[in-house]
Amino acid sequence: MEGQESEAAKPEDKRLPPPKIDAVVLSRGIAPTGRYVRTVTVRSESRRYRDNGKVFLLTELSAAEAEEWAIDALNAMAANGVDIGNVPMSIAGIQAMGVMSLGRIPKFALGDLLKTMFKCVSIVPDPQGAPHMTRSLTDDDIQEAPTRVLLRFEVFNLHTDFLEPDAPTISQTSTTVAPGSHGIRTSHPPSAPRSHQAGRR
Repeated sequence: MEGQESEAAKPEDKRLPPPKIDAVVLSRGIAPTGRYVRTVTVRSESRRYRDNGKVFLLTELSAAEAEEWAIDALNAMAANGVDIGNVPMSIAGIQAMGVMSLGRIPKFALGDLLKTMFKCVSIVPDPQGAPHMTRSLTDDDIQEAPTRVLLRFEVFNLHTDFLEPDAPTISQTSTTVAPGSHGIRTSHPPSAPRSHQAGRR
């Protein structure tokens, strides 16, 4: 009886499991400026996920901006006790460390680095009616924290996956080709992404 009472007295766990989201990469190409771009559509297993169906355009930083960001990130790691070894102070160095290494930087030192990453992200407000029209993000455009994580992974990939052209990106898991499509790639944000060793160029 005591066992039954203690079992019945347990509060019901009403917490919902975190939604799993996919990044469906609809296109990869070259913007008129010559920079690489990547289109990401956010989808989820839950219809209640507030960012379902939103489309974002990711545009590569200029070479100078990307190099400055990488150096700032590596310096922030080193200054806060992260062993960066002998990696070069460049995009190749940050690629070798891996995107998860950013999580080892204290919040006070991470803010500007994240802002620069989201400088690469714009939203397509009307993907059905005006798929080529984009605008800068506002605070209300992303309503779910996992969407921000997903976009950070894709921004990181955009700037580093060229170092290993034959290797899958951090989030890539499969490629599907539908009738009339051009190599639509489906990718998933990993629970434990791996860092790649930078290749020599």
